[in-house]
Amino acid sequence: MKTQNTKHKLKFSFYFVIFLIITNVHFMSSCTKIHTAEVTETNNSHILQRIVLPKQTNPFSLRNVEKAMASLNTNAKYSNASYSTSTSTSLYPLFVYFKFNPNGLTASQYDAIKADSTLFMLEIPFGNAALYAEDFNLNATTKEQLKDGSVYGVTTIENLIVLNTLSTMPQTIFLDTLVQLPEQDTALQYASFIQAGYTQEQINKIRICRLERPTGFVRYADNDLGSMQPVRDIQVWALGLGVPFLTTQTNNDGYYSIPARYFAPTMIGTMAINRKVAVMPANTTNFGASFVAQFIVGSRHIEGIYRTCQLRDGVDINFVNHTQGKYWSQILNGYSYHYQYTANDNIDHAPPRMICYAMWTDGQDFGNAGMPLLNKIGANPILTNSIISYYVNFPGFASATLTNYLVLLTSHLLPDNLYSIGANAAPIHYESRLAQTIFHELGHASFYYRVGNSYYATLASAEATYAAGFDDYGNADYPDWGKVQVSESWAEYIGTEHAMRLYGANGFKNSDFFGGLVNFTPEHVEDEMHFANTWIPSGIYNDYVDVFNLSIGENGWDNVGGSNIHDMYINFNSGTNDLCIYMNSMQSNYPAIFPTALSYLNFTDSYRKWDIHNFLGCR
Repeated sequence: MKTQNTKHKLKFSFYFVIFLIITNVHFMSSCTKIHTAEVTETNNSHILQRIVLPKQTNPFSLRNVEKAMASLNTNAKYSNASYSTSTSTSLYPLFVYFKFNPNGLTASQYDAIKADSTLFMLEIPFGNAALYAEDFNLNATTKEQLKDGSVYGVTTIENLIVLNTLSTMPQTIFLDTLVQLPEQDTALQYASFIQAGYTQEQINKIRICRLERPTGFVRYADNDLGSMQPVRDIQVWALGLGVPFLTTQTNNDGYYSIPARYFAPTMIGTMAINRKVAVMPANTTNFGASFVAQFIVGSRHIEGIYRTCQLRDGVDINFVNHTQGKYWSQILNGYSYHYQYTANDNIDHAPPRMICYAMWTDGQDFGNAGMPLLNKIGANPILTNSIISYYVNFPGFASATLTNYLVLLTSHLLPDNLYSIGANAAPIHYESRLAQTIFHELGHASFYYRVGNSYYATLASAEATYAAGFDDYGNADYPDWGKVQVSESWAEYIGTEHAMRLYGANGFKNSDFFGGLVNFTPEHVEDEMHFANTWIPSGIYNDYVDVFNLSIGENGWDNVGGSNIHDMYINFNSGTNDLCIYMNSMQSNYPAIFPTALSYLNFTDSYRKWDIHNFLGCR
């Protein structure tokens, strides 16, 4: 612990002096009482009245820290030299806290923001010390009431690209400059709180507990498995009175540990991002009222604000209800298991660093899902607009701003992957059906490596241009229909196969063959010869792998068997333009799985029902 005569020095740059001149920030004292608004109700909806927090001095505000230094008989003058302590030699990092109007962003400003991984943003004023008052309850309702249409951000003072970009916007306001104090320098931290107006009694309440690093588990409730499931590789972040700590990722058990600790009240939350995928929220509920701000902020969930004593037992983050946080967590887990299962199968996993739109819509069911891979195939504007308009259902946005922003985002942050879930209530067997959908779409992404850019671009165009609608691919009478046949049959097979590994008989999927939901049992998988239309058979791959099994109704025709996922996967290539070509290639490359010519003819005859054009290519 530091003594009161320890010397402290701040590092300042020329840019910071300029910043102080332009911003002219003022602060109010910490004794202002917080007034929270009540929730009012109408006949049709709940209307949340906005909470306006009073301005309150942040203990870690630069000017406040300077005063705290002076109170400790330290040197508060600007200096480029480093300061020394009894345990380390370092510099005080400085952060600029600001807000801006998200609806006024230009394309170049948006690009600068999204390219900066050090920029932290939320939709609430997280740098206002009044938010961290003991008598303020930050919960799901008050979080919504705090939103005022602005995006609040914090970034390092050296981040000139973002700061210069935002400074040109008329509605950007630089609110404060925050100091990140060394965690071991508790003397200066305490002095900063006292200088900000905290009483000695308030200080003693916090000092009674030892400083703890935020740790815990992140989980979500899986009703099909009947248990809480760990969220793998989700980012966990923490803020100390608006100052960002280091972030961390959960392990496969969902455990996290933030490598920093502070005397200050700590806000903790998650963000659905890792090296595999960045989940981007696309909230179209309420005519897209919060779409723009949330899309810019990203898939950030605020769990709550915790004080030192509360951190002692850890902070577990549990997604139980039907929320965006749970939805995003399921997507991350789908990607994690996809990497695990494809490694087990010795096939390619999806490309890294995918952009995934997680659409959150009015209603209570599944919507469109897709894997256009627009960042991988180098899509042209015509293809991009066609695919976006097909997958993303924007329900009657009246605002021209939102329409223009849709154009901006499709041009500057293209989706590779999309899912859509109704926000009003979770669909029946939501967890396993979403997992099977995710595994299906990631099956397309794996398939991409075998067929290449040109093939996949025509496939994506065919599905967006000619497909008749959700879970329906029209008739086999449009350009590149055979590529749809090959890709969709494989994705449905591998998606169901991977979902079975995770859920077993506890999992469910949609089945056109059985006319409704079916669980993952061997009988259902064997008999699921069709996907969406009779010309897209997913059961063909089961027949390659399995052995003849009369007990589940194969009627003596399936004498083909003994293949494996790896061999079936590498049989795809840029020339696999329909399943007839694929089946002939399998017979040529792996003759051992076809014991006799008669067996092969019987095998292909069983699929005449999907060959609606009576093609003879399979023979």
